[in-house]
Amino acid sequence: MMLVIGAAWSLLAAFDLWLILIRPDAAWQTRVAFLLGVVGIYSFAFGVVAGSGLLDWSPRLGRDLTGPHPTLLLAGIFTVLGVVFSAAALAIGPKKTAESFDRRGGMILPVLQTPVIFLIMIVLIPFALVYVFLVAPLAWIAYAIVGAPLDSILMSGPDTEITMSDSQTDLQTITIKKLVDDHLVTLRNALVAVPALVSSFVLTAHKLI
Repeated sequence: MMLVIGAAWSLLAAFDLWLILIRPDAAWQTRVAFLLGVVGIYSFAFGVVAGSGLLDWSPRLGRDLTGPHPTLLLAGIFTVLGVVFSAAALAIGPKKTAESFDRRGGMILPVLQTPVIFLIMIVLIPFALVYVFLVAPLAWIAYAIVGAPLDSILMSGPDTEITMSDSQTDLQTITIKKLVDDHLVTLRNALVAVPALVSSFVLTAHKLI
């Protein structure tokens, strides 16, 4: 089953590459810049969210969403979407707390907010589809590429210790493997976002000259 999921996800990623890089009748710089921009913006935003601690409720979620395994990635994606749509269901629910009606505006504010909430729900569904079928497969390719050397470090038998000191009495020893493991999600996002965004800017900079 995992092989079938992996093969289907790989085909979807290949189709997305064809959709962006091959099919459009545009200059190659524009197509590549758009691809790198999508991946770069997503990985940068993901890095901000992960760094804020918003994903701390699930210790493995960040690793699964930036990892090379399609099955774990899909499980993480549907977990996140489940949380998002559960929050949306609470937002549109008719039952409100008594404190919400004691605020300034009383019943007027909830009534005015209702159309906005439904508009967000309408936008949320196609956004989720674009994320699952376009953004996530493309980001998965980038994460798999940059994750290869990081995973190789973690799977290495030997390790390297580095001892640093600020004074003659305070010594601190760190290991390379622990350093990478503790900041794996941050490293994956940074190694994708920075090169992708810089490359996208370089490819489109000629239009400004």
